[in-house]
Amino acid sequence: MAVETMCQIHFKVSAEIHAPLETVPNDGPFKFVVSDSAFASPVTIVLSETGSSIFSTALSQVSTRLHDSLSLASTFDNLARDIDVELTTLVRRLSTKNRSVLRLLKQEMHKYDRYELCNGGVYWSDDSANWIEICGGTLSGAFSAHPLFRLDAGWRKHVQSLLDAGEESLIATQHLHEAERSSGLEFQWIEATIAAELAIKEILIRLEPKLEVLLLKVPSPPLGKLYGEVLKAVTGEEYPKRGVLQKGADKRNELVHRPQSDELDPQKVVDYLQDVRSAIEHLLKVDRQRRNQSASAPKGFKDASSETA
Repeated sequence: MAVETMCQIHFKVSAEIHAPLETVPNDGPFKFVVSDSAFASPVTIVLSETGSSIFSTALSQVSTRLHDSLSLASTFDNLARDIDVELTTLVRRLSTKNRSVLRLLKQEMHKYDRYELCNGGVYWSDDSANWIEICGGTLSGAFSAHPLFRLDAGWRKHVQSLLDAGEESLIATQHLHEAERSSGLEFQWIEATIAAELAIKEILIRLEPKLEVLLLKVPSPPLGKLYGEVLKAVTGEEYPKRGVLQKGADKRNELVHRPQSDELDPQKVVDYLQDVRSAIEHLLKVDRQRRNQSASAPKGFKDASSETA
């Protein structure tokens, strides 16, 4: 049986950001580096100076058949099935890196757009200087939003430190962003409570992986106990505003099971969303302190612990 020969080539996956990040002029482009064993080099992700596009590049070990096929083909449609699978697997991993960096930026900078990327392209190169496009198309939709921070060199350094530590954005923050975007007060409250519930479970599992089975496979304690006694058992400290979160969960249950409940006060909803955001920021801070990874946040990054007194 013949042994398949291998070679190395560069790949690049690019995409436009439909709701661009607001950036500080002359601080970009913003470069991030992430390790991935699937590639022969670290993955480099670059966000444009205007915050409107992103691309990732990496050197990859591929079959000589894939290289030869790319030299002759212009689209995925012209590739043999096994070659297509090999290529698609690598492209998806690079696309995931683009999304991971963008979602982490969104989490840290409080940006709430629903979908991030569109109009993407895929390229290959023998020398990382002359790129040949092999695919183009729409990756996903998006709509506009208003960030609270502008991306600058300080934010790039902060997020790179998180990437170096292997940190990924919390699923919880996606639900919080959904709450921020929603036009219905009831839906905002419900999504924010889901975010609070997921955040404490995600962080507890990061801090103590043995808790995963208990937190995910059996009914969980009330939210107040998770942020109180359970968190204290793992970290030594309870979350100061755990009572607010428990009341929020009780209100969520009322909204779900009693559709005719009293109308929510808009200001109370805004305050509750901020309470949940502060709780998530507190959990992230605790997690980062526990792994002895200094997240060198730039000026303007909110210290959630100062809001919980």
